[in-house]
Amino acid sequence: MAADVQSLAHALAATLSNSASDRSSAEALLAQYAPHPEHAAALLRLSASPDPLVAPAAALRLKNLVRFNRVNHVLPEPARQRLRDNILDALAVVRATNIEGVLAETTRWLIFIDFPSKWPRLLDTVTEFLSSGDAARVHAALIALRQLVKCYEFKSRDPAKLLPSDPNELGLSHPRQPLETIAAALFPTLLALYVHLDAIVAKSPAPNDGRRNACLAQRLIIKIFWSCIHFMLPPVLADSNHFDSWMNAFFTTLRRPSLHPFVPDPDDLLYEPESKTKKWLSQILSKFLKRYGSPKRIPIDEPWSKKVAANFRDNHAEKATEVMLEVLFTASHGYQLSRRVAHIALDFIEEAIETASLWAVVYPHVSNLLTRVVFPYLCFTDADEEVWLSDPSEYVRKQYDFTEDLSSPRMAASNLLSKMADLRSKKTVFPFLEYLHDTVLNPYLAATPHSTARAAYARQKVGAFAALAAVKTKLISKPELSSTFLMIVRKHVQPDLHSEFGFLRAEAAWFIGQIASREWKEFISELGDQCLRSCVALLSDSELPVQAAAGGALRYLMDHDGPVALIRSVAPQLMQRLLNLMYNMSDSYQSLIPSLEKLIIRYPDEIMPLCLPVLQRLMASFRHSAQNILSEGDEEDDDLAFTAAQVLHLISTILSSVGEWSTPSLAEKKELLLSIEKEVQPLLVPMFEENHQVFVEELLDVLGTLIVQLGEHNDGLTPFLRSMIGKMARAFHEWAGDYVEQMMDAIEGYLLFDMPAIAQMDNGINMFVQIILTLWSPKFDAGDAVFGSMIAEYLLLKLNIVKPRQFELLKSAAVQLGRGAAERSLRTKDNDINLPQRLFAVVMLCLYADAEHVMKSLGVQSVLQLIGSQTGKLQFERIHTKKSIILGLGAMLCTNGLLSEEQKAQLLHLAVRLQQMIDSQRASMAKKAANAGNNFAAVSREANGFGYHNFIDDDGSDLEDDEDATNVLDEVPQSFNSDMDRFVAETGFSVSQLEELSATNGVIDIGLFDIDDSHDLDDEGGYRTNPIDDINEGQYLVNRVKESSIGSWWSRVSDHDRQWLEQLAKRVHS
Repeated sequence: MAADVQSLAHALAATLSNSASDRSSAEALLAQYAPHPEHAAALLRLSASPDPLVAPAAALRLKNLVRFNRVNHVLPEPARQRLRDNILDALAVVRATNIEGVLAETTRWLIFIDFPSKWPRLLDTVTEFLSSGDAARVHAALIALRQLVKCYEFKSRDPAKLLPSDPNELGLSHPRQPLETIAAALFPTLLALYVHLDAIVAKSPAPNDGRRNACLAQRLIIKIFWSCIHFMLPPVLADSNHFDSWMNAFFTTLRRPSLHPFVPDPDDLLYEPESKTKKWLSQILSKFLKRYGSPKRIPIDEPWSKKVAANFRDNHAEKATEVMLEVLFTASHGYQLSRRVAHIALDFIEEAIETASLWAVVYPHVSNLLTRVVFPYLCFTDADEEVWLSDPSEYVRKQYDFTEDLSSPRMAASNLLSKMADLRSKKTVFPFLEYLHDTVLNPYLAATPHSTARAAYARQKVGAFAALAAVKTKLISKPELSSTFLMIVRKHVQPDLHSEFGFLRAEAAWFIGQIASREWKEFISELGDQCLRSCVALLSDSELPVQAAAGGALRYLMDHDGPVALIRSVAPQLMQRLLNLMYNMSDSYQSLIPSLEKLIIRYPDEIMPLCLPVLQRLMASFRHSAQNILSEGDEEDDDLAFTAAQVLHLISTILSSVGEWSTPSLAEKKELLLSIEKEVQPLLVPMFEENHQVFVEELLDVLGTLIVQLGEHNDGLTPFLRSMIGKMARAFHEWAGDYVEQMMDAIEGYLLFDMPAIAQMDNGINMFVQIILTLWSPKFDAGDAVFGSMIAEYLLLKLNIVKPRQFELLKSAAVQLGRGAAERSLRTKDNDINLPQRLFAVVMLCLYADAEHVMKSLGVQSVLQLIGSQTGKLQFERIHTKKSIILGLGAMLCTNGLLSEEQKAQLLHLAVRLQQMIDSQRASMAKKAANAGNNFAAVSREANGFGYHNFIDDDGSDLEDDEDATNVLDEVPQSFNSDMDRFVAETGFSVSQLEELSATNGVIDIGLFDIDDSHDLDDEGGYRTNPIDDINEGQYLVNRVKESSIGSWWSRVSDHDRQWLEQLAKRVHS
């Protein structure tokens, strides 16, 4: 191979050629080299080549060779052994960052596949490299160690999760054991190395001083520490002296101002090694405070973590708070602070102020913290202005992109203000608002229009608006605060909807949307109409970000009943303006989607006449946003994917709103829906191709909604929709099995509205049967099997209606599904109640469809044993399950020669008992109808309010300085009798409330419909239509008894059952 290394290098370089023929020839040559036993070793050597084309090509090919060896087994063991022996040396030689990253990933794949079974000396090699004193070898060891701990980062300590078939887990007591062994063996060495490196980084910068390399190595140690602690603490940290040393070392690094040269672009700070180090250290301290700040939060099976938590709380939490404050104040002292570090530090302080001891650390600095740190992050900056002027669409994207909030110090500053308002407002927020009123709001009013001073105050006013929005909940919580707040809005906010400064108009519109989103009736009654008119007018503003802010605010202004008449009068024009704005905003229009949706839902009579042009505009927007993702598979652009998905959701909303359109006739709605179908066909035709997977959930929603709407307004579905059944079935079996829940609306729609046509299709019924049987197979879990059971119920009940014409189809489906459901029930777990009952209901519906053939296929005794085992205690909460059993029993009574007279009498007795249970359940529901609705509403309000604010005991007053905020998680007991106990403790629901919710397997019935369990509710809380609701099970049972009782078995029926059946017959016939 040595003689061919040069030709291998040429081939690798040619793979990056601009010429397609050169690339093709190179790939063919590389394919010839691949089987050679020295090929992998040659690629590793070439990864260190100085050639800028050869090295990355070699490294990437080697990574893929190792990664896919688990599948294609092209690397023999001797070749892998050579890689294991030499890859750390290669990491020590490589200097290019991109190649180092690829070799690091290759190392991780080798570890994942071969450690420790075939690479037992890896830890010894790493230890040897760490103690070598050679900077390059130390760096290589840290890279390998980082990849090693990442392989075990999320491993559990549960012995049950060990894989007996995995040679790398043989002899382990639990899957996480290797990581704990690594931490115990190497943490002391890593700590000593960290302190040594920190001393180098602390020196004043000088040419070739090694500071940068030391900082990079230091960060690798921090990442290793993070991977070892962020899922579960390693026991080695229970040694208090060792833990103290780590904490003190981290504090020293964080307290030191960064010594890197000035960086003109603040966003570039993210790439400075010292800023990256501080980011990781800040995350570690934040993790300890949030997860281990209270020993009560530690799981009972981690006693060493309790010791670490107590140590952190007692000896380090206050010092960590001081350090985070120092980090935040570095910016006000003339040093640069990256936005990400500021975000984490502010988030840390937000958590800290809940605890009295940490609040005591923050309080002396709170005034400076709010005025010198928090407020500047809220203001309009030079960087904001540059983006506003140069790229308005990008400005809009950054303002409304929720992913920006995850690292934005502006959002973290707002969250801190909101927490202060909730817990300690008298000493924080109220003095700060007075400061803003005196130093920003009033001076702005006093400044000369269009002056430099007024422009400066306008930038600060943006920050004042953001601060007011952050504490709005507190300001409208009490009448005396609410009236003052309303005066501020009238005097200082509403006029700026017409400000001379575009960015202030935008901020004022955004602020109006924020306060309109709360149920603040005083604002709506006094200023709502005026603000709504102003925001509608701002849709025609000359500045795109102003238009976007106004469009977003309309979403909340339209939530209230006050402006209904006003919006109704301009709804079509408003829709047109929003669509035009959507077009002008390119890919940054996601903030407008909720306003468009709200307009469609609340004003269908005004909007639906425009639905075709609206759909055309939305289709164009989707194609524009999704083109790169669909054509190039670029799933990394989360913003575009999210925006395109929102458009698809809006298309579904339009389809749903057709049914709410009150003015047209049924024929007109049908014509409109057929036109809509033609418009969306280009969207739906390729939806089951695998490159559309990123949007498959939203596309299935569109398809399902279209099927339901056409089914309700048309006589059957269209040929186009029928053509999608086969595509959906193929996709399900090939790649889309995980999306069965999202397929349910479409599947149920097909079965509900088009069964006669499906029964006539070649293989039509069998496609659904195969989907059901696959969902019952071992590769799908119990939740998926429940979906299979739901589909089976629909299929059997609807196919039974067309039985006279399709008896053979029904017989085949009933036999296959009956056998499949019975076999799947044998694999259910003992603690799973819902699935066995669902499967039993399917078996009984198969008997209802064709009792004779199903009983012969399964065996009469097997069917009777199944019925006996499932009905022994009669614990069926679902009315639908009880109805299904009655239907199956009634059909069994009509069979000839399969059951004895005594057996028929017993089955009839069971049916009578089930019917009595149904009658009793319905009577109870009717009796509780009124107060059940009230109870459900009360519990729903509590549930809907559950979130951050429910973690805090807030009666509207501040905490005392020596008082901690009560956190529900801190009060959860260390042991529970059941999962219900834990849920009650964590949510604050009472057991009685939960029992009320679970009275019928989790859903309160309002007494009008048989709402049997959560699977009969869609995600929006609407009720699914079930064909079994159209069957009167009592009447069916009476008719089957009459039909079958001509034999002598009737004499075996008890007097009680006879009398009860006579009463039932009178009731159903009346």
